[in-house]
Amino acid sequence: MNSDRVVSRLRSAKHAAWVARRRAWAVIEPGVAPAVDAGLKTYSRLRPPTSEHALDVLLAPAPRRIFCLWTGDNPLSANRTRAMAEIRRCNEPEVEVVLVTPDSIDDWVVAGHPLHPAYQDLALIHRSDYLRTYLMHHHGGGYSDVKAARTSWAPAFDALNGDPRAWLIGYPEVSYRVVAPAPTPLHRRLRVHYTRLIGNGAYIVKPSSPMTAAWLAEAERRLDLWRDDLSRFPGDVHSGPDGYPVPFYGLLGEIFHPLCLRFHDHVLQDAAITPQLRDYK
Repeated sequence: MNSDRVVSRLRSAKHAAWVARRRAWAVIEPGVAPAVDAGLKTYSRLRPPTSEHALDVLLAPAPRRIFCLWTGDNPLSANRTRAMAEIRRCNEPEVEVVLVTPDSIDDWVVAGHPLHPAYQDLALIHRSDYLRTYLMHHHGGGYSDVKAARTSWAPAFDALNGDPRAWLIGYPEVSYRVVAPAPTPLHRRLRVHYTRLIGNGAYIVKPSSPMTAAWLAEAERRLDLWRDDLSRFPGDVHSGPDGYPVPFYGLLGEIFHPLCLRFHDHVLQDAAITPQLRDYK
């Protein structure tokens, strides 16, 4: 056997071992829920339900509505305007599309649960991160970044509302490289199981689930901690001046990705609702 063939076989064996190892890692082991809970508790004070029985809840269906958000007073760019037109073209009249702006936000604020007092001091991108969390918990339905849709979301609404155990449907996260930051043990689990995570740019949610309750509670707990610093160093568009306290992923990915893994049994995936992820600004 010549040396080239030996090298080729060794490379094939090494690759096969790597594939087998990745597949083994990607299996959701029985202890993943307690392990993720432990990681979340180390990372924050998030407290998902401890009883699996508590997760057997019958939720209201997701309203056939897609929220898009524009949280500043600046006008939409030409690309964003085209994206909104495309979202409407793909979905209306089967699915209502609502663009929430500073002029209309009060229409969606729930009596007894105002927006967090720190909301106005957030950078515009973090306002969007918090506001989608608020809307998904209290109202449910769809959320999409202002990025062009590719097709109608109606089949995804049907799939979610047709499954009594499902709480959320979204497009699968695109790579382990875009998993949100977390402490090492939790971050490793998120990277290993990234195919079970949902991308942050588009999803449909049933309102008032244990997942959305934990999601909103953790976002507001963080805002409580950051409130004083935000009042002194308010944000602008993407971040803020030195002293602005909110990390880029601090109000969305750092909370949402771990919860997707924690409640993976209640999360569905549909790549069809993946928005345009390039050249959208």
